[in-house]
Amino acid sequence: MSTSVSKQKQSNRTAEFLANICGMTRKDFEKLGKLPETHPKEPSTNVLKMPGVMAPNNQPEFWADAPWRLIPGVQEIPITFYIRDGNVDSPGFSPWRLDSLRVEQRLRNKKWHKLRTYLPANLGNIDQQGQIEDNFWVFSSSIPLSELHDVRIGDKVHLRVIFVGSANPYDKITLIKRHLEITLSQYPFPLGRTAQPSGPRQWFYGDPHYHSAYTNDVKEYGAPLPETRGAALSIGLDWIVVTDHSCDLVLKRDGESGLSRWDLLKAEISSGLSDECFRFILGEEITLIGRGEKYVHMLAMGGMQDMIQGAFLPDDSSSLPVDIWINAIKTIIRFGKGYSLDLLQTLFGKLLPFNEVLGNLPTNTLTFAAHPYDIAQVPPSKWDGHDLSHLQLTGHEFWNARSRRSANHTDNPFTRKSWTDPDTLRHKDEVRVNKLLSHVSKKWEPHLIRGVDEWAAGSDLPSRRPVFIGGSDSHGDFNYHAGMAWNYSKADMVDDNAPGRVRTAIYLPGYQSALVPDIDLILAALKKGSCVVTDGPILEFSLQQNGQFAYMGETLQISGEGDPEIKIIAHSTPEFGMVTQVEVVTYFKSQKSKKSSSLIVEQGKQASIPIAGNLGYYRLQAQTSGADGELFCCFTNPIWVRVVDGPKRKLKIEFT
Repeated sequence: MSTSVSKQKQSNRTAEFLANICGMTRKDFEKLGKLPETHPKEPSTNVLKMPGVMAPNNQPEFWADAPWRLIPGVQEIPITFYIRDGNVDSPGFSPWRLDSLRVEQRLRNKKWHKLRTYLPANLGNIDQQGQIEDNFWVFSSSIPLSELHDVRIGDKVHLRVIFVGSANPYDKITLIKRHLEITLSQYPFPLGRTAQPSGPRQWFYGDPHYHSAYTNDVKEYGAPLPETRGAALSIGLDWIVVTDHSCDLVLKRDGESGLSRWDLLKAEISSGLSDECFRFILGEEITLIGRGEKYVHMLAMGGMQDMIQGAFLPDDSSSLPVDIWINAIKTIIRFGKGYSLDLLQTLFGKLLPFNEVLGNLPTNTLTFAAHPYDIAQVPPSKWDGHDLSHLQLTGHEFWNARSRRSANHTDNPFTRKSWTDPDTLRHKDEVRVNKLLSHVSKKWEPHLIRGVDEWAAGSDLPSRRPVFIGGSDSHGDFNYHAGMAWNYSKADMVDDNAPGRVRTAIYLPGYQSALVPDIDLILAALKKGSCVVTDGPILEFSLQQNGQFAYMGETLQISGEGDPEIKIIAHSTPEFGMVTQVEVVTYFKSQKSKKSSSLIVEQGKQASIPIAGNLGYYRLQAQTSGADGELFCCFTNPIWVRVVDGPKRKLKIEFT
C-alpha cells in the first residue's frame, strides 16, 4: 500500500471517528466543519450515563453504582448516585428538579421491595425546590445487609435505583431507573483481604489503571476518591493507581482558586484517604505521539510531582478531519448551551513525542504502555512495536479490562439474553481467553526472548524485561461499564468490566503484616515484576538451588553441584475453580529455536526438563473453570536464570 493511500485511509478513519463523537453522519460532520454557521443536528435524547456523545445541548446524565461483589464480613452495600449536567439550562432537558431517590430490592417472587427513599432535604447541594446546584452531583449512602429481605451469603442481590423528578418545564414526573447486581461472596480473593484481617499477607491486589472524578469532560467521567475507596475495599482490592487523562488534569475546577485538577488530585491523595488499609497511588494516563505520528496512551506512576501535558488531539495537526472537527466544536460552543468556552483547550492542545515524554519524567517513575494492542480512543491507532521495545518503558498493560457479559441496553442489562445465555457466555469466554493467550505468546513473549538474547555478560538482569500488568481502565463503574463503542459508532454499549475483574497482585515474600504495604514497596514490586495478573487464581512459585531462592523479577545464579528446582503452589477458591495443571514456559539464549517452549505439569505431580542454556527465564500460566463454567486465567512474570558453572543439569518441577 502506497504512503498516500495509507494516509488517505487513516484520514478517512479519523473523519469517521470524529463524526461519531459528534453523533453525526460523516456527511453532516464535514458540512458542519465547512459551514460553521450551521446549527448542528439535534441528537436523540439519552438520560443515562453515556460518555462519548457530544451534543449541541448538554443533557443530564444519571448513574448509580455499587461494587459487583462484597468480600465476606462486609456488612453493607455502598451505593453512589450521580447526576451530571443536571443544573444546565437546556430547555426540554434541564435544569433537572430532583424530587426523590429510591432504592428497591428485587425479591425471589420478582416483586420489588422498597429499601430506602431519600428526599432533597437529606441530600447535599440541592436547594429547597430540588434544583441541583452542581454540574457533577454525587450522593453516597449504604444499605446494611440486615435490611435486605431473604438473602444469604453466596446470593446475588438485585437492586433498582430510581431517580424521581422532572425537567424544564416541570409538567411531567419522570422515573429514571438504574439496576445493580451485587454478589455476596463466600470467599475473599485467593490469599486476599478479608473484612477483619486475620494475619500477615504476602499478596496484595490492585488496579494500576483507573479513572477518578478528575477525569470529567464532554467524553467521560469517573468516580470521586472517597467513593472509590469504599467500593474497592468492599470488592477486596488493596491499592489503586489513579491514572486520569492528561487532557483533564490540566483543567481547573470551578471555584478552586486557580488550582489545576492535578494539584487537587495530589492534595486529596495526601489528605488521609490513602493509608495502611488502602493505598491510592498518584499516576497519569498521558496521550502522546508515538512512532508514525500515532496517538497512544501511556501510564505513568510514582515519583511524579508535575503532570505531563497531553491533549485529546494536537492543536497543530495538519489533518483535514481535525481541522473540520475544530470548526465543528466552535459551532457547538456557539449554538449549544452549557459548554464552557475552554472546551477547545480541553480537547486540543500540545502533544509531546514519546521520547520527550520519557525525558520529562522523573527517573524513578514507572511507565507502562496502556492497552498497547487495542485501538485507543483517540484517532484510531495502536502502539508501534518499536516504541514498545523502548528500554525506559517499564512494561505493558495488555490485559486491559475484562468483560464476559455485554448488552445493548443500559437500563437493566441483567435481563438481556446476551448477559445470561450460557452458550453466548461460553463462546465469549473462549474468544476472550484465546485472544489473551495469543497476546501473551505472540506479543509479550517476543520482548522477553529479545531481552534474553541481548542479556549482557556480567549483568544480573537483562536490561529489556517488560513487566506484564493488567488493569480495569474503569471510570468508576464498580458494577458494570456503560458507554460507547471504541469508535463512538454505537451507544448503549454495556459490559461487565469493573475494578477487580482483572487484578494485578503484587507479591512480597517475607512481608509480615496484614496492613497494606507502603506505596514505595508496591511500586518497587511492579517495577521488579514481582506480580501476577489474574481474574481468578494465584500462582506462587520459586526457583531454588542449594539453599538459594529466587522469586518473580529476580535472577537465580546456578553454580556448583545440585539440580535447581521450581516449586509451585496454586491458590484459588470455589468461586474461580481449582487449578489442576500449570503451564511452565521457558526460553534460553543458546537454544536452537527462537521460540519459547512449555511443559504442562499436573497438580500433585513432578516433572523435569533439561536446562537449555546459560541465560533464560521461567514463567507460569494457568486456566481454571468456575462453578458455572466461567473461565479464569493467571499469568506470572518471569524468574530469570543465569547458569554460572557446573555440569549440564535438569530442572525439577514440583506442583503441590
